[in-house]
Amino acid sequence: MNKNAVGRNQPYSHSTLAFLHTKVVGVWAKNVFVRYVLVTCFCLLGHGKSTGQHVNFSFPEKLLHKQYSVQCLAVDSIHQVLQAHDSRFIDSVYTSYEKKAAAGRDIQLHYLFLLKQCFNKITNKPEDPAAEKYILSLINELADRNLTKLKSEALHILAMCYWANKRYAPALEYYIYAHDIYTALSAEEFPHKAEYLYDFGSMHYYFRDLEAAKRYFLEAWHTIPPELILNKVSKLNTLALVYSGLDAIDSSDYYYTKAYDLAVKNNDEVWIGIISGNLSNNYYKRKKYDEAMALIRKNIDFSERFHEMIDLATSYSRYGELLLMKNEVKKALEMELKSLEIITQKDMLQNHAVTVRIYPNVAKAYAANGNMTLAYSYSNLAYIANEAWQKERNAIILSGVQHKVDLEKHRAEIQKTEDEVSHQKFLLYSFAIGLLIVLIALGMFLSQQGKLKNTYTKLIQSEKMAVLGQLSASIAHEVNTPLGAIKSSSEESIEAFPEILTELSWLMHTLSEEDKKAFMEFLVTSNPAGQTLSTKEEREIKKKIRDTFTELGVENNRYLADRLVQVGIYDIQPELATIAGHPHFGKLMQLTYNILNQQRSNQTVHLAVEKASRIVKALKTYIHTSNSDEMDTINVRDNIETVLTIYHNRLKQGIQVVKNYDDVQTIVGYPDKLNQVWTNLIVNAVQAMDNNGILSIGIQQQADYVVVS
Repeated sequence: MNKNAVGRNQPYSHSTLAFLHTKVVGVWAKNVFVRYVLVTCFCLLGHGKSTGQHVNFSFPEKLLHKQYSVQCLAVDSIHQVLQAHDSRFIDSVYTSYEKKAAAGRDIQLHYLFLLKQCFNKITNKPEDPAAEKYILSLINELADRNLTKLKSEALHILAMCYWANKRYAPALEYYIYAHDIYTALSAEEFPHKAEYLYDFGSMHYYFRDLEAAKRYFLEAWHTIPPELILNKVSKLNTLALVYSGLDAIDSSDYYYTKAYDLAVKNNDEVWIGIISGNLSNNYYKRKKYDEAMALIRKNIDFSERFHEMIDLATSYSRYGELLLMKNEVKKALEMELKSLEIITQKDMLQNHAVTVRIYPNVAKAYAANGNMTLAYSYSNLAYIANEAWQKERNAIILSGVQHKVDLEKHRAEIQKTEDEVSHQKFLLYSFAIGLLIVLIALGMFLSQQGKLKNTYTKLIQSEKMAVLGQLSASIAHEVNTPLGAIKSSSEESIEAFPEILTELSWLMHTLSEEDKKAFMEFLVTSNPAGQTLSTKEEREIKKKIRDTFTELGVENNRYLADRLVQVGIYDIQPELATIAGHPHFGKLMQLTYNILNQQRSNQTVHLAVEKASRIVKALKTYIHTSNSDEMDTINVRDNIETVLTIYHNRLKQGIQVVKNYDDVQTIVGYPDKLNQVWTNLIVNAVQAMDNNGILSIGIQQQADYVVVS
């Protein structure tokens, strides 16, 4: 339920506006003078009417040469009053003000008005390329003048411009640049800190990077006194939503409760309704259905009063679902039909985020009332809506990851111009991209798991689903094995990454150019072995390396030899011998271990993703059946391999599979039915051998026929 803009078109007197804004910003205005300046700004602007033309706006002389926080809040106040006028008039006022500030030799106030003018232009016309160029030039000017706070404002405004134009990679880049500056400032010094942190966190929330969103939202609450945070109810509700998305229900309840209590204290009925609906979802997850129903009834009441139709539709549907659990089937169907009526009348049928929540409950209600035809129809619609919704969500998530990759590429291109540190930068970004690849692979794999879960629901009554049900434990084991490898490798990479960055920084600042070159040659020419050693072989190689290190005068040779063997270096190359006498040789070997271990982790992830992809592809081929009576072309080899992949965990426990496949032509038939044939034959053969023996499968071409034996 989105909060309405209550009273937006009701005019206020300027004295009332001054009073209201003083109440809002009074938490910053710790002394009488600051309040006086803010009220004066409003009164100076109070000579015009809301039509906005032919009005004499006096320049606020009292603001000249005041501290940044006072000027910033006053300019915000001026901007609020100017919103009653058209864009051209606002632009003319800011042009006049920035010139008068410059004439008064207040460069800070001059740039504040320039930035607010830019903000106004971007808000009204974000696609204008001239605005982007102008802000970039302002950023350079502010950097030259060492106006750090203003530079942070300009960077954030530029990020907003890119975001409005859906150029997410540069938007993320400039959000980060702005954050790097204002995060070190207090809210008293930088009044926009809370809003900017929530803007930055909301960008991550949009891409479903909930951990990052939580981090920036919590930074606002942990570093800024609560009395300096505006719109606290909205911000607390957003933080609670993030925790709910992370399934941290206790933390989500805590922030929902704080937001609810504050809304009650403020007598804000709109937010009371919003939070009641959100909090009911947490009770539903905990299976506390009576508490959930009470909150949903309250949310329905507020949604009806404030005409929040999306929230009203989903609340009716959730309420019907809970009534169904209480076996009140007729009333449950009544609630679901109300929900359907709303989304039909309000043209929401293409809003998959809504229909994916309503259609399944409608299907259940029809089934409970004995209307299986309509139940099946809405079950099918639910499946289609879920597929579309998952596709949209995955596109947003992958888009966010891709924009992060684009950002890293963009930064890498900038750093290429710095010749002195080009090799070190290459390593840094390689590791960063490696970590992103791990995250992308994990996200894609989890996405595939989600699709499998939806397909299980769709086919639960079919014969093929019964077979998969018998094999679910084996399939889960096959899927969890590569997933565990990906998780373990990614966690190891994340833990090692800060240490590698620290060691690379040390290398750049400590080693001479000659030592750097020798070490880099060793890294580039090292070729870690991939074979697995026996215990005896490993002991012999370690002893050989220790002896060589002893001859070269290397201390702690036992530990270093163990480290090198762990990452696949089994002999001492000339490049390694060259740097053996370096006083920091032990630290260089530790850095070598960390770097090569990252390489091994990435190889592990690659193999795990390939294995997981084979399993997912086989499951997709096996499950995604066609109800058509028309025949299709079939690759017999792939058809059989799909079944073997599904049964791999069972076969590997005692069955040796011997494959004699010839290159054969495709055939025409029914893929689903043929799949079932191979399934029955293989299962019967395994049972006949009592799960221990040799299973031989042959495919040959004989004239116009394909023979399987």
